[in-house]
Amino acid sequence: MSAELEIQQAVFNKLRTDPALKALLADHLYAGSPTEAAIYDAAPQSDEAEQESAFPYVVIGEDTAGEFDTDDVNGQVHTITLHAFDRREGRSRVKQVIGAIYDALHDAELVVSGQHTVFCFWEFSGSVPDPDVLTQHEVTRFRITTQEN
Repeated sequence: MSAELEIQQAVFNKLRTDPALKALLADHLYAGSPTEAAIYDAAPQSDEAEQESAFPYVVIGEDTAGEFDTDDVNGQVHTITLHAFDRREGRSRVKQVIGAIYDALHDAELVVSGQHTVFCFWEFSGSVPDPDVLTQHEVTRFRITTQEN
């Protein structure tokens, strides 16, 4: 059984509880509590999302899953791409967000139901030109390998 949803949830939980990342991000637009950090699995689309106070935020984006079986243990290898968006002039704050994501996830132990994390390693980060010239957009990707308990 693929653990894609569980991996996404584990990454979300790790990021939303990281104090350094939480300190950098805007408050979650749709949360019941204003202390919830702006981490989404889809970019906000409302008019509120265009306000400067909605930035910076993180979107859990594209992922892949593949086999990582051994002779006696079933495993999976996943990649997950995270996007950081900001509207501050220059790239310093959005790069700080990417750095905080790196600190939270690189070589981290993720809690995944029915599996244990073999490793969670950073693969790359980079800038992406955004069609909207006001928005700074950075991406980063992690490779996460798990094995069934």
